[in-house]
Amino acid sequence: MVDAGQRIQTKHGDADNNFSFTVAGVPGYNDAVQASTNLMDWVSLLTNTSPFTFTDTNTASFPQQFYRSIYTP
Repeated sequence: MVDAGQRIQTKHGDADNNFSFTVAGVPGYNDAVQASTNLMDWVSLLTNTSPFTFTDTNTASFPQQFYRSIYTP
């Protein structure tokens, strides 16, 4: 199993307030990207096969946003 700290490899913002990061995960396995504004309530944004790049184009709508990537069997 891959440590959660190793799942998200790179991150960056851009001039349009988009936020992107690469989910490394285990190649060929599914990972779900989730977001939260309070670290208690999480919403699934996307499930994809690792590795992939996730871009959130809605970051300007929230004063703060946290992300996590979790393995989904």
